[in-house]
Amino acid sequence: MFLLVHAFSIQSPRRIESLTGSPVASVALSDHHSLALTSAGQVYSWGNGASGRLGHGDEATRLVPTPVRALRWLRMAAVAAGDYHSLGLDETGAVHSWGAAGTVGNCVSGDQLEPQLVSNNTIIESNNIV
Repeated sequence: MFLLVHAFSIQSPRRIESLTGSPVASVALSDHHSLALTSAGQVYSWGNGASGRLGHGDEATRLVPTPVRALRWLRMAAVAAGDYHSLGLDETGAVHSWGAAGTVGNCVSGDQLEPQLVSNNTIIESNNIV
């Protein structure tokens, strides 16, 4: 796995030492943050933490991949990174979201600093908003 950092420019690829020993199956990138999904189904995030888009319970910026602890008991199958939010699909097909209010599919009034399950009821209600 090579370095994807949003805080500064890097002229050539560098190995991400914190992911050594955790084979990466896929990555998701936005202009502000990155997500890595390991072959074991664990999610790591790094970059700009504004609005909770990293899922660590705060808005701190992280320059190295950090495990998303709220998902540690789940095996994730896919991840996606939006400008202000992140999404994860677990192996059962359930969607988890975190980040800026209004982008996470849960009709919450504030930012979600940690991943939350997106329920089918919430999605149906959201589709009926005029």
